[in-house]
Amino acid sequence: MVGGSGVASGPSSPEVKTPASPPRSPRTQRTLRFAHIADLFVKLRRLQNNARQANDLESTSGPEPVTHAELKDDSSVKKHARLELEEVFMCANGVDVVKLLRASRGTLLDAAKLLRSNVLVDETWSCIICRPKSRPDGPYKVYVTYGAFVASCSKQDPHRPVSTQEARGVPGLMTILNRESICLKAEPFPPKPT
Repeated sequence: MVGGSGVASGPSSPEVKTPASPPRSPRTQRTLRFAHIADLFVKLRRLQNNARQANDLESTSGPEPVTHAELKDDSSVKKHARLELEEVFMCANGVDVVKLLRASRGTLLDAAKLLRSNVLVDETWSCIICRPKSRPDGPYKVYVTYGAFVASCSKQDPHRPVSTQEARGVPGLMTILNRESICLKAEPFPPKPT
């Protein structure tokens, strides 16, 4: 027994020694912590950018074409052609999808007047909002596709898009920076046999 501690020492009980670690300076510890935190911030930024790109907002009028209630049961409606308009908007500070749909629908209605039609029926729309990629406060790129049959009718067109409750936008006071019509497709009604 050594020194009254009750621990036997000798050849039968080996001593356990822990290797001595080099002393760390306080400066090295701070640098390692700072580097670790900086690395976390870099990873967080990458995740946010990936989430921003993956979280494009999509909304549609629904699976079936929609006609306004005041035109739905009107027997004087005569369909002439189906038009589909594709547009790209660049918007800053937010996206008000209903206003963009109203603008696209107005363009279709102007085209309908050229075809001696005064209403739009069986309307469909889709909207994809691409979030800013380079800067968080950059412009949104918005793709709008609006399609409808142009028709003549004894009633007036309601001048508003259908299924606006389905529209998903970005809150904020929207400013339209640019508007570009990509394509206006027309198909006769009834379709001509091939």
